[in-house]
Amino acid sequence: MRRTNISNYSDYLIWWIVSLWLIVDSITGFFLSKGINVPISQLYKLTVLFLVLWALSKQKSSLILVFVILTWAAIYFLHLNINGYPYLNAFLSLSKFLTAVFLYLYFCLTIRVFKEYSIHYGYQSLILGAGVVIVNVLLGVLGFGVPSYGGDEIDMGVKGFFFAGNELGGIMAVMAPFLFYLILLNLSGIKYYCCYIVILAAGILIGTKTSILATVSAAVIIPYLYLSKQSRRKFIFAWLIILICLISLVIKYINELEIGAIERWTFFYETGGLEKLIFSGRDEFWDNQKSEFFNASFLSQLFGMGSDGKIIERDHLDTLLIYGYVGFCLIAGFYLYLTFYAIKHRHNNSLGKVIVFSDILILGIAYMAGHVWFSAMASVYIALLNSFSTLRYKGILFGKNINNLSQ
Repeated sequence: MRRTNISNYSDYLIWWIVSLWLIVDSITGFFLSKGINVPISQLYKLTVLFLVLWALSKQKSSLILVFVILTWAAIYFLHLNINGYPYLNAFLSLSKFLTAVFLYLYFCLTIRVFKEYSIHYGYQSLILGAGVVIVNVLLGVLGFGVPSYGGDEIDMGVKGFFFAGNELGGIMAVMAPFLFYLILLNLSGIKYYCCYIVILAAGILIGTKTSILATVSAAVIIPYLYLSKQSRRKFIFAWLIILICLISLVIKYINELEIGAIERWTFFYETGGLEKLIFSGRDEFWDNQKSEFFNASFLSQLFGMGSDGKIIERDHLDTLLIYGYVGFCLIAGFYLYLTFYAIKHRHNNSLGKVIVFSDILILGIAYMAGHVWFSAMASVYIALLNSFSTLRYKGILFGKNINNLSQ
């Protein structure tokens, strides 16, 4: 598609910046691993937010919605200031959520106005982001970077130079379904199986429950959804055997490296049963915090109590405590809207089933382990993937002809 079809060159700048999202996170994480705190990622994402707000301000419908959201944010921080609640961490978390909202609005706008352009650059952004994740996991396996979880005696998982390891579950909830869909459409034979194993191994080696859950479930569900009925039985039979063997090998590898995931999960199960295994003790944090919230004033329950940095790490509960009932309705409502919209419009294009499955994973991870609704890393990819629900496309989206779309 020719550049003269784009009315504003800021659109190219936004898409170019978005495509480098996880590369910037990796660079920031590299410096942090060396003990150097350079706010490259924060400045980078604030620049994206400013450019997107500037683009949305030119559209009357988007401008009204942006005004309503910013008005609520202003009232919220006024409430925190008057009541003496901590607001810095609440501001940082809210900026991450608003980045997802405003990017979603922007991507939907560009898809409506510049369809082929958006398909091409959306594809490039997702592929580059997925590539950065896999490279970082490989670097972690080779001994570079930092573990997903570090302890006094054991390290757990590999994440390369990503700093926020907890947010990789949200990343994999988007990337794993998309990648399994992509290789199913474009590869066959040994190339398909090799890529399948690489994606699956990357998600498992990250070592968090959420990344493993997202990747393994996508490895089974996505091919099943897109295979013909005749091929589904063969797939289930063949890959159940392969998955069992692969997972056994990876678990053995994890234990040999003393990554410690199995020991940690066993400890949770033995000390608190299945509930503690699933929530990793987060339910106990909620028990300690909820009495303060429900005994607070009406306005504090309505607008929240801010955050001093200590969170429960379950997004719906953190949202309620920090932003109150009003914030909970807005923030949870946004992610529920994405899910129901994706379900309703799943037949708009061939990617529809992937988007629905990804959104269900996102809700599940947010409920179980958090770090999704307020994820600076995952926000752009959640927004981008969901924006494709608005695209009506009769062909196979991101099929083998994808490289011809920009011409």
